[in-house]
Amino acid sequence: MSDQRFIQIQTTFPDVESARELANYLVETRLVACAQIAPSIESRYVWQGETCCEQEALLLCKTRANLFSTLRAVIAARHSYECPQIVGTSLDYISPDYAKWLDEQLQSNAE
Repeated sequence: MSDQRFIQIQTTFPDVESARELANYLVETRLVACAQIAPSIESRYVWQGETCCEQEALLLCKTRANLFSTLRAVIAARHSYECPQIVGTSLDYISPDYAKWLDEQLQSNAE
């Protein structure tokens, strides 16, 4: 198994269809091993001086830490938001079997 760290990337979309489209692309290209979509979350934030409340879809993706820069660029290029949320969190505690599966799914992107 690779000794590279795994991360989870989190981003949001204005609708489920947009999240699915990107999730499919990322899984098919093996940039991520797993993409999960939470179809409805409520986001509250300030944008350009106004408080906003929006329904969004949350996309969570499991990948390697060394792919973050690539994924950040792919997400930004395919996203409709001017400033999309793109957050990577280290997966410090992960079961050995799941880590092995992640590693196998991402083999074509091992660096």
